[in-house]
Amino acid sequence: TAVQVPVAVASDGSDADLAELLRVPGVRRLNSNAVVDMFSLAQSKIILASNSTFSAWAAFLGHVPILWARRDEHFKDIFRDGTINEVLAAEDELPSRLGEYLRRVFR
Repeated sequence: TAVQVPVAVASDGSDADLAELLRVPGVRRLNSNAVVDMFSLAQSKIILASNSTFSAWAAFLGHVPILWARRDEHFKDIFRDGTINEVLAAEDELPSRLGEYLRRVFR
């Protein structure tokens, strides 16, 4: 059974750039200021990130698992304790430990 989870989007793109994404049920845009938005993301269960320093800091500050579309090599060692920090291309399948994590936190 599919579970709908709330999604918060932090982006420097315009509402027009994000229009298709923002029409998805459960998706809302963070739009306070950069510091508040970063700490909001740091409260997440998982961060889906572009190659973004902003996302990396939010993951680090909240010790939040992070899944990247692509990642700068500088971000590969954010966590040294096994916390999820994976790059996943569109054609890749979810690593099994990521699937297990998602099932556990989004029951």
